[in-house]
Amino acid sequence: MKRTTLFGLIAAAAVAPLFASAQASTSTDIYDQAPWANDAMLELFAKAADEGRAYPTQAEFEAAGVTFDLEYFRSHTAKAPLIDAGHIVTDNANFNANRRLWMNIPGGFGSNTGGYPSTRFNNDVYSMWNYTHLFGSWNYGFLQAPGSWIDAAHKNGTRIYSGIKFFESWTAGSESAGFAKFITTKNPDGSYRYVDAIINACAFFGGDGLNYNMEDSSYQDADWIEFHRQVKVRAKERGLSDFGIGMYTANQSLTAQNVGRLYGNSTDGPIYDCFLNYSDGNFNTRGVASSLSAAKSAVGTAEDVYQGVWIVTMDRDWTGMNAAGTKEMNLVLWGEHDQSRFFQYTVGTSLMNIQENYQILLERSFSGGNRNPLNRPTLANSGNNFQVTYENVGTQMTKFGGLATMIPERSAIGGNLPFNTYFNLGNGDSYFYKGKIAYGAWYNMGSQDIVPTYRWLVTPKGDMTKASSDNLDVRFVHEDSYIGGSSIRLSGKTSGADLILYRTNLKVSNGSVKAALAMKGAAGATNTSLIVRKAGSTSWIEVPFGDLKGTSWEQKELAVSGLSEGDVVEYIGLRVNSSDENFKLYVGQVGLYDNTTTTPASIKPGSVNIEIKEETPISLSVKLNWEPNYSADKLSDFGMVYNKDLNIDHYEIVYKEGVDGKVKAIGTTSQWATYIGKIPMDQTVEAYIGVRSVSTDLKTVSGVEWVAVPRYTGELPEVLDNTLYGETYLFNVGNSNKASIQSTIYWEDIKTTGATKDLNYHMDANPVTDSTQYYYAQDHVLEIAQGQEISLFFKGFEAGSDCLKYDWVKAYIDYDGNYNFLDADEELFTAGTLNSGTPEISTPGMTFKFKVPEDAVTGNSRLRMVASDAWGAHPGPLGGTWKGYSIDFPVVITGSNAERQPAPTYKDTADQGDVEEPEGLFSGVQEIGAEAGISSVSVVDNVAYFTNTDKAWFYDMNARCVKFVSSVQGSVNVADLAAGVYVVKMQNGHVIRSAKVVVK
Repeated sequence: MKRTTLFGLIAAAAVAPLFASAQASTSTDIYDQAPWANDAMLELFAKAADEGRAYPTQAEFEAAGVTFDLEYFRSHTAKAPLIDAGHIVTDNANFNANRRLWMNIPGGFGSNTGGYPSTRFNNDVYSMWNYTHLFGSWNYGFLQAPGSWIDAAHKNGTRIYSGIKFFESWTAGSESAGFAKFITTKNPDGSYRYVDAIINACAFFGGDGLNYNMEDSSYQDADWIEFHRQVKVRAKERGLSDFGIGMYTANQSLTAQNVGRLYGNSTDGPIYDCFLNYSDGNFNTRGVASSLSAAKSAVGTAEDVYQGVWIVTMDRDWTGMNAAGTKEMNLVLWGEHDQSRFFQYTVGTSLMNIQENYQILLERSFSGGNRNPLNRPTLANSGNNFQVTYENVGTQMTKFGGLATMIPERSAIGGNLPFNTYFNLGNGDSYFYKGKIAYGAWYNMGSQDIVPTYRWLVTPKGDMTKASSDNLDVRFVHEDSYIGGSSIRLSGKTSGADLILYRTNLKVSNGSVKAALAMKGAAGATNTSLIVRKAGSTSWIEVPFGDLKGTSWEQKELAVSGLSEGDVVEYIGLRVNSSDENFKLYVGQVGLYDNTTTTPASIKPGSVNIEIKEETPISLSVKLNWEPNYSADKLSDFGMVYNKDLNIDHYEIVYKEGVDGKVKAIGTTSQWATYIGKIPMDQTVEAYIGVRSVSTDLKTVSGVEWVAVPRYTGELPEVLDNTLYGETYLFNVGNSNKASIQSTIYWEDIKTTGATKDLNYHMDANPVTDSTQYYYAQDHVLEIAQGQEISLFFKGFEAGSDCLKYDWVKAYIDYDGNYNFLDADEELFTAGTLNSGTPEISTPGMTFKFKVPEDAVTGNSRLRMVASDAWGAHPGPLGGTWKGYSIDFPVVITGSNAERQPAPTYKDTADQGDVEEPEGLFSGVQEIGAEAGISSVSVVDNVAYFTNTDKAWFYDMNARCVKFVSSVQGSVNVADLAAGVYVVKMQNGHVIRSAKVVVK
């Protein structure tokens, strides 16, 4: 539960009713992160270790307030082993094929909130795992990372750390010093109390180790050094060969004097993944040779030593780090604490455009500016255009030589067939099932498919000599999808080109091979084929897709001749034999299957639990968790069960209205939990939500384990959907802090004259209560008419160095009613001066005039004003601002003139019609449990009265679980609670609801 969200709930709380009655669920927060604060989670594992157990019991977790969310913090995906990728991109004698990349960036968008499943489509779906050896999860605390991100990393063979602990010199007297003392606590016999507890916790949650940012001197303490030496040695003794400890300090190089406390020793080997600091914001190339020498002399290897750089810019000393004497040094890129710089610096004209540009930015940064790793620009230290405006996004990183020049591509696609991808990145503006929209926006990295080994390796048709071809444009898009939220789109004129997607080591183990392909484009011949190359062959096996009957998605199963049992598939790709300038083809599935069938473990009966979140008259948001059936021998010593050991690849979430209603697929994940938000559902329907497992053969499924979900029958509030125009938010505060910015950067006055109904907006203080610096002034409606001339006056709060007079200001109105600001006349004006203040923005204020187009589309619209620091690029109408502020006003446009044709939206490409039912629904157990009654609670005279409640948790204003009742017997004495407002979570059967109460 986000603390800020809980504060909002409490602030809005009313006095509880005198008697318990049916209540709508009042908690719209998603995740409870309080148990990870103040090292409470580690203490839980230490107490279990005291009793000879590797992990706490369910009752112990519940008593600590870990109720419904445990599985969201866990991963059951084992790290896939790497195969020999062959290094098609760079294999010259001067290239270090063993070089490693550590991406010390956040896992998701938001500090301690992003990265978990949500409805926030515009989120970070990092996809360059194919170059990433180690991932840092810098926006999460100690022992914590989203399990969905661990899943995504492990599918691609990438190690991932569970959060980071910051030791900062300016806080060393408090939390940092306290943690160093806490972690090195000793037992009466002199042993360290938390050695096994840390190892057990990491293994239980599924991550690969710890991460420290040491900006004080704690790492020099003898107990600190010895404790972590014992942790690393003990982890290896217990079979955790991938367990690591990342450590960042201010040290720029290794020496004979510091190598023992920063890296390791000859007896134990590497203790830390050593992150050597940057020099003046750049690589410390001068210290590389001496660092490598010190590591080898003292430890015997330098394989876990990294030289770091801050990616606030990509104008860095790349050539210096790629010179003859520095190629052996591994690289670590870091930035920032809330979201990665790659995501921060992505701009666009709509959320969907931002997501498309994000993947392009990643591709240019890794594969090189041409987005073809065989045709990379020359690596240079300057001219790497990282931060741009949305007007010149086409130039972003186009001159960069690409990390592929320095880091080898990697692949973890091995073992036996099958192989399948829907090119699902893990998010979508809509959730598609077989080409049709099932419901709206979603985000879940646990559903991300294995990423392509190459982005995008396009060669002339049939050419494997490392020649490149740039006639075919390939990109990830979200405008259409077969299953999930994304696909790849091919376009461009070519006489023949091959797109090599995956380097694999997949064995045909059982019978004949078939390909599964899903494509969408213009009716007629696609001229596109699947191409497969087997080990030992110098030619491709080509499987033509053939014709498309229409313009909707079509999926085909095609025989693959030339592959027999025992053959190994080495490369998988696509071939466009010829195309003209109008060619545009979506590819939504590429799969290879043989006759292998495997039965997955079913969902354990009675294990599916559903927590009801946001309820509206037309939708329902829910959290689910479940447990597959498994025997005791599948449980590791650490309490971990991997999906692969249960023959499970992933889980599918389904929904139906009525016992015999049509079933819809509404999500997939590899976790044992997920969040499905805003399921379209009338309040009166009889709702059922279920889960089933999908086999590692990718075709066999278990039966569905269903849960009846009771709906609140009273009046529900209409929920304002403020996501139509996309998000604008604060992402960088410079040398300030969010609290300071929030107090001084806001609009005092925004007024119009000349409109049918003018704005008269005035604020004496910032109305924004969270850290977004975004406000929707929904009660201030601007009514305008076609052809009207409007004057708009605005005045920012006058303050010191942090106020709106030091910002760029841009204003927009949507004149064609398509929920974006793409047209040239939709940008109303720009105020501000590059690299300078504009005093009149705040005193006395500024006035601009604009004319409403004669052909503006009538109806509801939006006015948006976005301010961002004048010393940086303005993000435009969407995305993150620097020391900025964004405000929206609802607009109503009237008039009788002919209206312009709105520009087409991305959703116009989706197939129309009802979503198909998933296959295999009626195999296995299909029983549905009885519907649970709706829980409710009220407090009278220090007694909480419950109905339809088995268990209850009380949360205080700080989002802490302060009382847990494991068995509710009608009423509970709450005299032990301080007076105040509480959120109570109540479980009845398999359904959890929440309510607010007041204890007096």
